[in-house]
Amino acid sequence: MNAVIIVARLESERLPQKHLQIVEGLPLIKWLTERIKFHFRKQIAEGLKIIIASPATLLNKKFEDVYKDDIVETFRGDENNVPWRVMECSNEFNLNTVVIADGDNFLLSMEAIETVLENLATGILVAKTEGLPLGMNVIGWHASHLKSTLNENKFQLLETGWSRIFKSKEIKRLPFEFTLFPQFDMLRFTTDYPEDLQFMQKMFQSLGDRVLSASSNEIIKTAVDSKFFELNGFLSKIYFDNFYKKMDEEKVINHEENI
Repeated sequence: MNAVIIVARLESERLPQKHLQIVEGLPLIKWLTERIKFHFRKQIAEGLKIIIASPATLLNKKFEDVYKDDIVETFRGDENNVPWRVMECSNEFNLNTVVIADGDNFLLSMEAIETVLENLATGILVAKTEGLPLGMNVIGWHASHLKSTLNENKFQLLETGWSRIFKSKEIKRLPFEFTLFPQFDMLRFTTDYPEDLQFMQKMFQSLGDRVLSASSNEIIKTAVDSKFFELNGFLSKIYFDNFYKKMDEEKVINHEENI
């Protein structure tokens, strides 16, 4: 059985409970799952699952309320180790292959998910897309490979840059050619700050009825043509500074220099 696992948590400090922010009538996390349901309706009919995997804290039970009458399923697991939580989820649902969607990336690429699923079906252990703007790429793997990787090294804390647990030679990189778009480096489709929320609000308003069916090209072109990147593009440097600082802290906690 295959699944798209959306990794999300409601404890964010910079933009608390961002996944539940109502935009154009729906919580943002619901927009993401509705887009996946629309694009993969055939695969879902054949057994593809959509699962929200969150930490096992009381706050994250809110996801269960959001999806109580939905085909989307929820799982709560390890609070500090994201890949371990994904492995727990894979075991619970008896999954074979999974595509991981960052729950902060409400406009991530559906074409990226499809490409990763197709490559995993050929036996590729780990597949990762590149060349899409920040917040649109995805990664996926065989559940058995993740399990063997984590059994070899059980990290204490893995929340940032955690796909580094895989060896580079194990990863098939799947390029998308969007880097030539004007202002590519200013495009960020992830949601960490209030300005990112403003960007998402503008994007969903602009896409309107097309939001479920919009291609990656259409989404990116909307952000570029309307200059919505001016709302949050400046945050990328701050984001990556914090990202790499936190990742370095995790490496120290995990004693990764000895692994």
